[in-house]
Amino acid sequence: MTPRDLLFLARFRLGSNRVLKHLLALRPAPEGRIPNREKTVTPGMDVCIEGFPNSANTFMMHVIQAWNPEAKLAHHVHVPLQLILAAEYGIPAVALIREPADAVTSILVKKERLSASPLLWVYEKFYRRIVPYSRDLIFASFDDVTRSPDQVLIRINEKYHKQLDYRPYDAAEKQRIFARINADKVPKAPRSDEEIERRERVRQDVVHDPRYPGCLRLYETITANYCGPSSPAADRTRPVAKGRPPRAVESEPFDRPLVIGR
Repeated sequence: MTPRDLLFLARFRLGSNRVLKHLLALRPAPEGRIPNREKTVTPGMDVCIEGFPNSANTFMMHVIQAWNPEAKLAHHVHVPLQLILAAEYGIPAVALIREPADAVTSILVKKERLSASPLLWVYEKFYRRIVPYSRDLIFASFDDVTRSPDQVLIRINEKYHKQLDYRPYDAAEKQRIFARINADKVPKAPRSDEEIERRERVRQDVVHDPRYPGCLRLYETITANYCGPSSPAADRTRPVAKGRPPRAVESEPFDRPLVIGR
C-alpha cells in the first residue's frame, strides 16, 4: 500500500465518523474550489448528492445548479455519512453509483499513486453502509445520471414532494451543461492510443483484484433493486420527517482493523 492509499483510507474513515467528520470541513480547499465546509450536509440544505469518486458527482452537481441556481447542495465529500445524515435530516438525498471497475479505473488513470485494492475496499464499504437507508434515498446509476438527469430531478420531486426546476435533456441542453462544466477547464486533447492501452491495462488490474467480484455483485444488486423509477424497491416510500434527530449508527464496519487483500 502506498502513502497515498493510506491517506485516502484515513480520509474515508475520518469522514465516516460522526464526531471526527467535522475535521474534513477544516481542510483547505484548492484555489478556485468550493470550501469543504460548504459541501458538508447540514439541516436546511435542499439536496445532497454523494457517491464514490468519479461516479458523475460533478456532472449531477452542475445539472442541479444550472437548473436551480439558488439550491443549497451538499456534495463531493465522498463518504456515506453524508447520505445517512441527509436521510435523518429529511433532506432529499441522491446516492450515485457506477460500475466499480469503471469508477476505480477512472481514478487510477488520474492518480497513479493510488492502488486498486484500497479503492475497491472503500467502494464496498461506501455502498454497504447506505443500503440500510435505501427507503430514504434515491439511487441513480452513472448511466441514469449522464443520459437522463432530468428524470433524476423528477424522481427527487416525486419522492420528496419538492419543486426543483428541470429541463428536457435534449442535445441543446446537453451542450449547455457541458459548456458550464468545461468553462474553467483546459481543453483536453483526444486520448492517444498509448493512453487508451494504459487505461485498459489499469482496468484489467482492477477486474482481477480479489475484491472486485464482491463489489460487482453489490453494484448489480443495487442497480437491479434501487436504480430507476421502475426498479422493485425504488422511490416508494416517503422521506423521514424533517428535523428528526440523528440516530446512532453502529461503528463496527469502521472500527475493524483494515486488512487489504482479504
